[in-house]
Amino acid sequence: MGETIFTGKILSFHQGATALADQIGEEQWEIVLHADGLRSLKARCWLRDSPPVLRDILQSVDAEFHPHDGYARIVVDGRYRGSAWYRFSDTLAECEADTVGEGRVSQTFPIRRGIRGFGTHSLQSDGWLAAGYDLSKGVGVQRFLNNLMTSTNHRGATGPMFMTTNSSLEYHGAETLHVPAGRFDCHHFSFVVTSHGYPPYHMWVTTDGHYTFVRATLGGEHPQLYHLVEFNRHDS
Repeated sequence: MGETIFTGKILSFHQGATALADQIGEEQWEIVLHADGLRSLKARCWLRDSPPVLRDILQSVDAEFHPHDGYARIVVDGRYRGSAWYRFSDTLAECEADTVGEGRVSQTFPIRRGIRGFGTHSLQSDGWLAAGYDLSKGVGVQRFLNNLMTSTNHRGATGPMFMTTNSSLEYHGAETLHVPAGRFDCHHFSFVVTSHGYPPYHMWVTTDGHYTFVRATLGGEHPQLYHLVEFNRHDS
């Protein structure tokens, strides 16, 4: 079939925690690289801090990481919150959602190629957002407006539907990291000048063109650490 499958697991902790028992979240993900150039992500995300959030994400991007389609389903505190289906072309983004708070929602947004991807609050999906940065311009800051997300809540616990944010990506350069999943050559990014009061967020993704999420730190009142603890590749 000529497909490549990547699988991974990310754990999150309050910064300073030292034991696996102290973890506050987990994401298990699988990415399939298809022969037609699309790559599909399936992620299950648990946030265990109160109120707990369980998020299931399916999304795909093309060879240039432009969003193609997606699905999100959210459960908050053990109760269904909502689900949404998404479709993207080069010029239009569409959403059909059903949520407890908003009911049935249909949305369309005009877009263009080169948008900062589609944010679904999956950590691996965050890694894909870095593909929107033009690395040929080197270290610096690049601004992105009207970014589409499933939720503007910091924990992704509202919606899901289309919501918009403004933010900038700052590129700090290349670094080599050692995490439980192994040694990785990484690009270091941070999200800066963000709307909706999002805390400082630094992220490291692989330099191999796959933008695999390796590590992140979140600032604010309750600083957190995220790192890749399992990673595998399978070629079919």
